[in-house]
Amino acid sequence: MKFIRREKLKKYLPHICAFVVFLVVPVLVSAQPTNSGAIPNPLGEGTDTFEGFIRKILSDVVVPIGSVIVTFFLIFSGFLFVTAQGNEEKLKRAKTAILWTVIGAAVLLGAVAISELVESTVDELKTK
Repeated sequence: MKFIRREKLKKYLPHICAFVVFLVVPVLVSAQPTNSGAIPNPLGEGTDTFEGFIRKILSDVVVPIGSVIVTFFLIFSGFLFVTAQGNEEKLKRAKTAILWTVIGAAVLLGAVAISELVESTVDELKTK
């Protein structure tokens, strides 16, 4: 009987570990059905369609995080205005910061509006 050398074992060990992690573990830890026999949706109710999924991502992830970022940069821009004290270069930097903050807020709100527009268009096309 021939044994595997340490060099070969070291060479193939990452592959063996990857096999165990990505193929064996998911089989052992598969989702258990509920009383009704169906696997529950991990994203929650209303995400069964693409439109619902996009709405869920926008309302639960993008808008809250984006709102915090916009608020932070508005406060930061105000701080830049206060510390500029009439210096033209610093005022220019503060104006640029507030301009890009407002543009970012508009993009954030525009994403919600565009998603609603696309969703209503898709729903209208479905009915035809």
